[in-house]
Amino acid sequence: MKLDRNFTTHENEQTARDLISQYLLQQGYQQTSSQPNLIFERGSNMGSMTSFSTKRWKVVVTVQTRPSDEGGSQVSVSFDINTTGQWVVKREVNFWNKELEGLIAAACGSDVEIPTQTQLENKLVLEKRHSEGSKWFYWIAGLSVINSVILLMGGSINFLVGLGITQIVDAVSFVISEEVSPNAVLVVKSVAFLFNLGIAGIFVLLGLLSKRSKWGFIIGIVIYGLDALIFLIVPDFLSIAFHCLALFGLFGGLKAFGEIQKQKALEPAIV
Repeated sequence: MKLDRNFTTHENEQTARDLISQYLLQQGYQQTSSQPNLIFERGSNMGSMTSFSTKRWKVVVTVQTRPSDEGGSQVSVSFDINTTGQWVVKREVNFWNKELEGLIAAACGSDVEIPTQTQLENKLVLEKRHSEGSKWFYWIAGLSVINSVILLMGGSINFLVGLGITQIVDAVSFVISEEVSPNAVLVVKSVAFLFNLGIAGIFVLLGLLSKRSKWGFIIGIVIYGLDALIFLIVPDFLSIAFHCLALFGLFGGLKAFGEIQKQKALEPAIV
Protein backbone atom coordinates (compact mmCIF):
# COMPACT_ATOMS: atom_id res chain seq x y z
CA MET A 1 0.00 0.00 0.00
CA LYS A 2 1.33 3.44 -0.94
CA LEU A 3 0.29 6.86 0.26
CA ASP A 4 1.63 9.83 -1.69
CA ARG A 5 1.18 13.52 -0.99
CA ASN A 6 2.56 16.72 -2.53
CA PHE A 7 2.28 20.00 -0.65
CA THR A 8 3.88 23.40 -0.18
CA THR A 9 5.26 24.77 3.08
CA HIS A 10 6.33 28.33 3.84
CA GLU A 11 9.45 26.98 5.58
CA ASN A 12 12.74 27.00 3.69
CA GLU A 13 14.01 23.66 2.41
CA GLN A 14 16.47 22.90 5.20
CA THR A 15 14.02 23.83 7.95
CA ALA A 16 11.31 21.70 6.35
CA ARG A 17 13.68 18.73 6.19
CA ASP A 18 14.67 19.20 9.83
CA LEU A 19 11.04 19.41 10.98
CA ILE A 20 10.07 16.31 9.01
CA SER A 21 13.06 14.37 10.37
CA GLN A 22 12.21 15.38 13.93
CA TYR A 23 8.60 14.26 13.49
CA LEU A 24 9.47 10.87 11.99
CA LEU A 25 12.06 10.16 14.68
CA GLN A 26 9.41 10.98 17.27
CA GLN A 27 7.14 8.38 15.66
CA GLY A 28 9.79 5.67 16.04
CA TYR A 29 11.34 5.74 12.56
CA GLN A 30 15.05 5.32 11.85
CA GLN A 31 16.78 7.43 9.22
CA THR A 32 18.56 5.42 6.53
CA SER A 33 19.45 8.20 4.09
CA SER A 34 19.63 11.98 4.04
CA GLN A 35 20.80 12.72 0.49
CA PRO A 36 19.43 13.37 -2.01
CA ASN A 37 16.14 12.33 -0.42
CA LEU A 38 15.22 11.76 3.20
CA ILE A 39 14.48 8.07 3.75
CA PHE A 40 13.14 6.65 7.01
CA GLU A 41 12.13 3.10 7.90
CA ARG A 42 10.15 1.43 10.67
CA GLY A 43 9.05 -2.14 11.39
CA SER A 44 10.07 -5.27 9.51
CA ASN A 45 8.86 -7.54 6.72
CA MET A 46 8.22 -10.25 9.31
CA GLY A 47 6.15 -7.77 11.30
CA SER A 48 4.07 -7.04 8.21
CA MET A 49 3.37 -10.74 7.78
CA THR A 50 2.59 -11.66 11.38
CA SER A 51 1.82 -8.63 13.56
CA PHE A 52 -1.59 -7.10 14.23
CA SER A 53 0.11 -3.87 15.35
CA THR A 54 0.58 -1.35 12.54
CA LYS A 55 3.74 -0.01 14.17
CA ARG A 56 5.45 -3.34 13.44
CA TRP A 57 4.61 -3.29 9.75
CA LYS A 58 7.47 -2.53 7.40
CA VAL A 59 7.16 1.02 6.08
CA VAL A 60 9.59 3.16 4.09
CA VAL A 61 9.03 6.91 4.02
CA THR A 62 10.67 8.84 1.19
CA VAL A 63 10.71 12.65 1.29
CA GLN A 64 11.75 14.85 -1.62
CA THR A 65 12.15 18.59 -1.15
CA ARG A 66 12.97 21.48 -3.44
CA PRO A 67 12.70 25.27 -3.24
CA SER A 68 9.37 26.69 -4.38
CA ASP A 69 9.22 29.43 -7.02
CA GLU A 70 6.82 31.32 -4.77
CA GLY A 71 9.01 31.01 -1.69
CA GLY A 72 9.11 28.22 0.83
CA SER A 73 9.50 24.62 -0.28
CA GLN A 74 7.77 21.97 -2.35
CA VAL A 75 7.58 18.62 -0.57
CA SER A 76 6.71 15.19 -1.96
CA VAL A 77 6.11 12.40 0.55
CA SER A 78 5.63 8.69 -0.10
CA PHE A 79 4.68 6.08 2.49
CA ASP A 80 5.45 2.60 1.09
CA ILE A 81 3.80 0.14 3.49
CA ASN A 82 4.32 -3.60 3.27
CA THR A 83 0.90 -5.15 3.94
CA THR A 84 1.81 -8.70 2.93
CA GLY A 85 -0.35 -11.13 4.88
CA GLN A 86 -2.51 -8.35 6.31
CA TRP A 87 -6.19 -7.68 5.77
CA VAL A 88 -6.13 -3.90 5.59
CA VAL A 89 -9.35 -2.28 6.81
CA LYS A 90 -10.45 1.32 7.30
CA ARG A 91 -8.90 1.49 10.76
CA GLU A 92 -5.39 0.77 9.43
CA VAL A 93 -5.82 3.20 6.53
CA ASN A 94 -6.88 5.91 8.98
CA PHE A 95 -3.78 5.21 11.08
CA TRP A 96 -1.43 5.85 8.16
CA ASN A 97 -3.39 8.87 6.94
CA LYS A 98 -3.15 10.39 10.42
CA GLU A 99 0.59 9.82 10.47
CA LEU A 100 0.92 11.43 7.05
CA GLU A 101 -1.19 14.41 8.14
CA GLY A 102 1.04 14.80 11.19
CA LEU A 103 4.09 14.93 8.93
CA ILE A 104 2.49 17.67 6.83
CA ALA A 105 1.66 19.69 9.94
CA ALA A 106 5.24 19.30 11.16
CA ALA A 107 6.72 20.37 7.81
CA CYS A 108 4.57 23.50 7.84
CA GLY A 109 5.96 24.49 11.23
CA SER A 110 2.41 24.49 12.54
CA ASP A 111 1.66 25.14 16.17
CA VAL A 112 -0.81 22.28 15.92
CA GLU A 113 -0.28 19.50 18.42
CA ILE A 114 1.01 16.56 16.39
CA PRO A 115 -0.45 13.23 17.47
CA THR A 116 2.23 10.83 18.66
CA GLN A 117 2.29 7.16 17.78
CA THR A 118 1.01 6.32 21.26
CA GLN A 119 -1.95 8.66 20.84
CA LEU A 120 -2.80 7.11 17.49
CA GLU A 121 -2.59 3.61 18.95
CA ASN A 122 -4.85 4.66 21.85
CA LYS A 123 -7.37 5.88 19.31
CA LEU A 124 -7.28 2.52 17.55
CA VAL A 125 -7.91 0.79 20.88
CA LEU A 126 -10.91 3.05 21.54
CA GLU A 127 -12.28 2.39 18.06
CA LYS A 128 -11.97 -1.35 18.66
CA ARG A 129 -13.82 -1.11 22.00
CA HIS A 130 -16.51 1.00 20.38
CA SER A 131 -16.94 -1.58 17.61
CA GLU A 132 -17.02 -4.47 20.08
CA GLY A 133 -19.67 -2.65 22.12
CA SER A 134 -21.86 -2.22 19.05
CA LYS A 135 -21.54 -5.91 18.20
CA TRP A 136 -23.32 -6.83 21.42
CA PHE A 137 -26.56 -5.56 19.88
CA TYR A 138 -26.20 -8.04 17.03
CA TRP A 139 -25.43 -10.89 19.40
CA ILE A 140 -28.50 -10.09 21.48
CA ALA A 141 -30.73 -9.87 18.41
CA GLY A 142 -29.35 -13.00 16.77
CA LEU A 143 -29.45 -15.22 19.86
CA SER A 144 -32.97 -14.05 20.70
CA VAL A 145 -34.19 -15.14 17.25
CA ILE A 146 -32.33 -18.45 17.57
CA ASN A 147 -34.03 -19.06 20.93
CA SER A 148 -37.43 -18.55 19.28
CA VAL A 149 -36.55 -20.87 16.39
CA ILE A 150 -35.38 -23.58 18.79
CA LEU A 151 -38.64 -23.35 20.75
CA LEU A 152 -40.69 -23.52 17.55
CA MET A 153 -38.86 -26.71 16.63
CA GLY A 154 -39.57 -28.22 20.04
CA GLY A 155 -36.08 -27.82 21.44
CA SER A 156 -35.15 -26.87 24.99
CA ILE A 157 -31.76 -25.17 24.52
CA ASN A 158 -31.72 -21.50 25.48
CA PHE A 159 -29.02 -18.87 24.99
CA LEU A 160 -28.75 -16.80 28.16
CA VAL A 161 -27.84 -13.52 26.42
CA GLY A 162 -31.14 -13.62 24.51
CA LEU A 163 -33.96 -11.26 25.40
CA GLY A 164 -36.37 -12.14 28.17
CA ILE A 165 -39.30 -10.42 26.47
CA THR A 166 -39.04 -12.71 23.43
CA GLN A 167 -39.05 -15.72 25.74
CA ILE A 168 -42.23 -14.43 27.38
CA VAL A 169 -43.84 -14.01 23.96
CA ASP A 170 -42.82 -17.57 23.05
CA ALA A 171 -44.21 -18.90 26.33
CA VAL A 172 -47.52 -17.06 25.90
CA SER A 173 -47.85 -18.32 22.32
CA PHE A 174 -47.20 -21.86 23.56
CA VAL A 175 -49.96 -21.58 26.18
CA ILE A 176 -52.41 -20.10 23.68
CA SER A 177 -51.57 -22.85 21.19
CA GLU A 178 -52.70 -25.41 23.75
CA GLU A 179 -56.11 -23.76 23.97
CA VAL A 180 -56.93 -23.06 20.31
CA SER A 181 -57.83 -25.35 17.44
CA PRO A 182 -55.03 -27.10 15.53
CA ASN A 183 -55.67 -24.86 12.52
CA ALA A 184 -54.99 -21.75 14.58
CA VAL A 185 -51.76 -23.00 16.16
CA LEU A 186 -49.64 -22.06 13.15
CA VAL A 187 -51.15 -18.57 13.09
CA VAL A 188 -50.44 -18.01 16.78
CA LYS A 189 -46.84 -19.20 16.54
CA SER A 190 -46.24 -17.21 13.34
CA VAL A 191 -47.52 -14.00 14.91
CA ALA A 192 -45.32 -14.58 17.97
CA PHE A 193 -42.28 -15.26 15.80
CA LEU A 194 -42.85 -12.15 13.67
CA PHE A 195 -43.24 -10.09 16.85
CA ASN A 196 -39.92 -11.42 18.12
CA LEU A 197 -38.29 -10.66 14.78
CA GLY A 198 -39.49 -7.08 15.15
CA ILE A 199 -37.95 -6.80 18.61
CA ALA A 200 -34.69 -8.29 17.36
CA GLY A 201 -34.78 -5.84 14.46
CA ILE A 202 -34.92 -2.96 16.94
CA PHE A 203 -31.65 -4.15 18.47
CA VAL A 204 -30.07 -4.42 15.03
CA LEU A 205 -31.08 -0.81 14.36
CA LEU A 206 -29.65 0.23 17.73
CA GLY A 207 -26.39 -1.46 16.76
CA LEU A 208 -26.25 0.58 13.57
CA LEU A 209 -27.17 3.77 15.43
CA SER A 210 -24.51 3.16 18.08
CA LYS A 211 -21.81 3.46 15.40
CA ARG A 212 -22.75 7.11 14.88
CA SER A 213 -24.48 8.27 18.05
CA LYS A 214 -24.27 7.68 21.79
CA TRP A 215 -28.06 7.40 21.85
CA GLY A 216 -27.87 3.97 20.26
CA PHE A 217 -25.99 2.75 23.32
CA ILE A 218 -28.08 4.70 25.84
CA ILE A 219 -31.44 3.48 24.50
CA GLY A 220 -30.11 -0.06 24.15
CA ILE A 221 -28.73 -0.12 27.69
CA VAL A 222 -32.04 1.09 29.14
CA ILE A 223 -34.11 -1.45 27.18
CA TYR A 224 -31.78 -4.36 27.85
CA GLY A 225 -31.49 -3.38 31.52
CA LEU A 226 -35.28 -3.47 31.86
CA ASP A 227 -35.29 -6.80 30.05
CA ALA A 228 -32.90 -8.19 32.67
CA LEU A 229 -35.48 -7.41 35.36
CA ILE A 230 -37.79 -9.99 33.77
CA PHE A 231 -35.50 -12.75 35.01
CA LEU A 232 -35.97 -11.57 38.60
CA ILE A 233 -39.55 -12.83 38.40
CA VAL A 234 -38.52 -16.44 37.70
CA PRO A 235 -35.78 -15.97 39.04
CA ASP A 236 -33.04 -16.97 36.59
CA PHE A 237 -29.72 -15.80 38.00
CA LEU A 238 -27.64 -17.21 35.14
CA SER A 239 -29.58 -15.13 32.62
CA ILE A 240 -29.23 -12.09 34.88
CA ALA A 241 -25.46 -12.67 35.06
CA PHE A 242 -25.15 -12.89 31.28
CA HIS A 243 -27.33 -9.81 30.86
CA CYS A 244 -24.93 -7.98 33.17
CA LEU A 245 -22.01 -9.18 31.03
CA ALA A 246 -23.68 -7.82 27.89
CA LEU A 247 -24.51 -4.55 29.66
CA PHE A 248 -20.86 -4.24 30.67
CA GLY A 249 -19.90 -4.59 27.00
CA LEU A 250 -22.45 -1.96 25.98
CA PHE A 251 -21.21 0.44 28.66
CA GLY A 252 -17.67 -0.10 27.40
CA GLY A 253 -18.76 0.78 23.87
CA LEU A 254 -20.54 3.91 25.11
CA LYS A 255 -17.50 5.04 27.09
CA ALA A 256 -15.18 4.44 24.13
CA PHE A 257 -17.52 6.36 21.81
CA GLY A 258 -17.47 9.31 24.20
CA GLU A 259 -13.66 9.31 24.34
CA ILE A 260 -13.44 9.18 20.55
CA GLN A 261 -15.77 12.18 20.25
CA LYS A 262 -13.65 14.12 22.77
CA GLN A 263 -10.52 13.41 20.74
CA LYS A 264 -12.21 14.50 17.52
CA ALA A 265 -13.28 17.77 19.15
CA LEU A 266 -9.67 18.47 20.13
CA GLU A 267 -8.19 17.52 16.77
CA PRO A 268 -7.14 20.53 14.73
CA ALA A 269 -8.03 20.79 11.08
CA ILE A 270 -4.97 20.39 8.88
CA VAL A 271 -5.27 22.43 5.69
